[in-house]
Amino acid sequence: MAVPYLFSGDMDLDPLRGGQYRLQASVGAVEVNALRASLGVRPIPFPIAGALRGVLHVTGPLEKPIFSGSASAVRPPPALLVGVEHTPALEALLADSTAVVAYDRIPATAANGVFTLDTATEMFVLHSGQAVPAGGGLIQAAGKMWVAAAAENDPRAIAMEAGGSGLSAAGLAAAYLAAEGDQVRDKRYLLSGSECLW
Repeated sequence: MAVPYLFSGDMDLDPLRGGQYRLQASVGAVEVNALRASLGVRPIPFPIAGALRGVLHVTGPLEKPIFSGSASAVRPPPALLVGVEHTPALEALLADSTAVVAYDRIPATAANGVFTLDTATEMFVLHSGQAVPAGGGLIQAAGKMWVAAAAENDPRAIAMEAGGSGLSAAGLAAAYLAAEGDQVRDKRYLLSGSECLW
């Protein structure tokens, strides 16, 4: 997969000083699953569809750089969806013209995040992440993940917290019940809460 980007900055290649990165990249729209695969990240538990663009900073020593930046979801142009696996997330994204991304069966009209990946500590930190489901409300998340190979079997490897407010319980349920042919009768109820994922 080709990632559209524009780099600026410099690198110190002096071995006596250890060498340093000081780079910034503006990254154009990239399909999320293609990006995940190109980074060698295993598939996530539920399907996702959409595209991301953002700004990436690469700093620190040449051997163990630090990647940090921000990313926002953008509606993928049709060319980015050619050959993408057909999933409930893709169906949800394509069914809602205002959606920029979908996770499982839930489309979102906006999503963004600020992150850091320190390759020396093998720690990924989501400083803040937000998503606006198409039915309204706000989901926020933050936390960290240990991304070393040994983390795969360590229950302490992930410490994420997520919370939502103003979410339409009927709207969220409808996305799942529609697949079963059922309907949500009362759309007045709103859902608020938070969850800690360990």
